[in-house]
Amino acid sequence: MLDIRCSAWLRQRFWVAIALSAGVVIAAGPAEADPADEIGLTPRAAARAGAQAAAADDFSAAYYNPARLSGQPAAFSLGYAGGEPRAFVDRTSPGRLGSAVFPAEFDGTTVGLVAPLGGLLKRRVTFGLAAYFPRAAESEIRLYDQSRPQWVRWDEDAGRLVLAPALAVRVWRGLSLGLGGDILSRFIGDAELTVEQSFQDQSQNTVDGRNYSNDLHVTFSPIFGAAWVSGPLELGAYYHHTMELPFHLPIVAWVPSVSKTDPLAIDAQGVADYSPPRFGLGGSYDFGWHRLKLDGEFDYQLWHLAPPQQYDVTVRSPGLMAEILGKSISGTDINPGFRDTWVARLAAELPVGERGRVILGGRYRPTPLTAQSGETNYLDNDTLAVSLGGGYRFDDPLRIAAGGVRLEAALTGAWLFWQDAHKADATEASYRYGGWEWNAIVSLTWVLDAPAKA
Repeated sequence: MLDIRCSAWLRQRFWVAIALSAGVVIAAGPAEADPADEIGLTPRAAARAGAQAAAADDFSAAYYNPARLSGQPAAFSLGYAGGEPRAFVDRTSPGRLGSAVFPAEFDGTTVGLVAPLGGLLKRRVTFGLAAYFPRAAESEIRLYDQSRPQWVRWDEDAGRLVLAPALAVRVWRGLSLGLGGDILSRFIGDAELTVEQSFQDQSQNTVDGRNYSNDLHVTFSPIFGAAWVSGPLELGAYYHHTMELPFHLPIVAWVPSVSKTDPLAIDAQGVADYSPPRFGLGGSYDFGWHRLKLDGEFDYQLWHLAPPQQYDVTVRSPGLMAEILGKSISGTDINPGFRDTWVARLAAELPVGERGRVILGGRYRPTPLTAQSGETNYLDNDTLAVSLGGGYRFDDPLRIAAGGVRLEAALTGAWLFWQDAHKADATEASYRYGGWEWNAIVSLTWVLDAPAKA
């Protein structure tokens, strides 16, 4: 007969192991948006609601449309961005419902560089770099059970580093092509433990032989762009490839008191950060009236390509544990349900004198998530955002920047339209969810070698 203390110990340790392995995997949620899309890498990009495909005139082109780097003067930029989403969950029926995981405020630093090449490549090739460094630079691992309502686009997205180098080539007259990429690091590690268990005195339990290793591997997601300028008309197109952050965390625990030949093996793997492939087209036209510029952009996102299983946990049990639990246990698919979506952006830019400009922008994005009627509670909302910003160029008092210094700022407010989650299971609570978000960004840009555009 199995000693009751042994059975209790097995159950306790097993569920602790499961909880720890699940916590490693579920941390980042099923999908994430890029900080560049939610916040904007520059005040001009934020004020234009991200409508940068045809008319980006700063380092942010390295991310939005690399081809738009072509013809830009040498420049260096520093900025600061921050924001706060406010979300709400209201029950509409009785039943089981975990406590909601609400999004937190965020902030970070932006850095940008534009460097035209010289010599034979002068006015032909331009290098650019766009970066966003979140204040919380460390990676966090948290356990979010799928029964808890949680916003997928704000769990980790504003805390993710953005590093996007790019190169633009002027091919012919007003035609330019660009190639860049979004860089992330993927985590691969393992752990091997030896557990010395005393069934008579649990205070004597120890963990020995702790061997850990981990590796960071760079993953690169390409960005392609094209731009064409003809008089007052500017056109741009881009393609962003899939960005995903896979991880693999095998844990092997040797428990001699249970089995001297087979270990308890927990294998956790999946995708912690995912953004789908997307492509977009944009146009900008200078109407001549007070140099007013109007822009439109359409972005299509292929969310149906998101992996249906965001994480997987497999547990292989030794000895007595295998008799109680089974020799191998695997996780089940969790598919929150994604569909393709689109983003429409509009912007108007009006110069003020020879040195300033005022910008108004807006964007609308239907959610890529289908109704959460099953076991998952991943949330996202149809979103309408309105932005206002502007800038002023002044002479550099240190006379380092021949083209002057640009001071720019922008403020964005977004409405998360209320939506309903009607659960098919009557024992699960239905609810509605919505909210709002604001973010702000300010920057200084030193234009090094040419007069800046108004």
